[in-house]
Amino acid sequence: MPSDMDMNVKGTKVLAINSKNIELIIAIQLLADSKHHEFAREWANQMYDKLSADSMKTLSIIAQTCLQGMELIEFVLEGYIFDDTEKLYKTILEYDNIEFLHKITGEQIGIERIKNIINGKESLKNVVAEFPWLVRDSINPLEYSFFNTDNYKNQLVELLIEINNDIFNNKLQELKNIYQKAIEDMNIRIIKTEIKALAQEVIGKKWNIKDLQEYFFVPSYFISPHHLMIYNHKSIVIAYDMINDRNEKIKERIDIAKSLSVISDKTRLEILRHIISEPTYGKVLAAMLNLTTATISHHLDQLKAAGFINEHKEKNIKYFSANIEKVDSLLEDVKNYLYNK
Repeated sequence: MPSDMDMNVKGTKVLAINSKNIELIIAIQLLADSKHHEFAREWANQMYDKLSADSMKTLSIIAQTCLQGMELIEFVLEGYIFDDTEKLYKTILEYDNIEFLHKITGEQIGIERIKNIINGKESLKNVVAEFPWLVRDSINPLEYSFFNTDNYKNQLVELLIEINNDIFNNKLQELKNIYQKAIEDMNIRIIKTEIKALAQEVIGKKWNIKDLQEYFFVPSYFISPHHLMIYNHKSIVIAYDMINDRNEKIKERIDIAKSLSVISDKTRLEILRHIISEPTYGKVLAAMLNLTTATISHHLDQLKAAGFINEHKEKNIKYFSANIEKVDSLLEDVKNYLYNK
């Protein structure tokens, strides 16, 4: 388990590390769901060409699961198998089926209930009703993992083996210096910041972090521009984007949210729709929308301040026209942000 720094902060172990196995697992999610790989489309397409038909089928199953393969990081964390790929394969294959299902469902379903499901004493659908986050659009992938567990484990391992090819390893080598720089930067943050505050800062939100014994901060290329946390009773892995500046991404999110908040008002949205159709002035809009000119003026001021409309005077009348570039830019920014471009 390579690390540039291994610190104990008031009895808590904190490490910034590279992990080939975590990158391998995160690459599964990237390949399983096209929304995650716009930034690496060329790499993903090269990988698809290398994968067998069986592995492509496994990817289609994983795409419909809740965590899209990320649950496999549980095996990395429990056995500290950060880089030994052969050991990771062996661990997954040799895991007891009941324990395996317990782990890939986030340890939310008790061992006895899993046994009851397997033995037909309890319906999986009833359990999913309690834990709806376990499925995405369909229960079928979860049913497959429960009732074809050996096959599913073999397929997952075969997929990991196929992804661990020259395309994957060349990318890791290409980014070697960036991984190292990310670790050096994180080590500085570890020294300067209280651990729970740092975890929340990296994740980008506040959450109730229970007292844990170990924190592993893992820079990732394939997770870009996301973050991920997987934890058990004593340890947590926080994988974070090492390419994109998170502060820039947060600023982008805030800017988009501010712009959307302006046109989320139904009246302003309707005003903007009319002005896009044809430049006009306040009195006409007031008559069309059955509102007072004062109310219309208030909404126009907000649209203008946000850059959605332009104003010009003809004699004593203020005419308003749409800033089409701003509207189109916002729509494109929303699409790029949501689809991680």
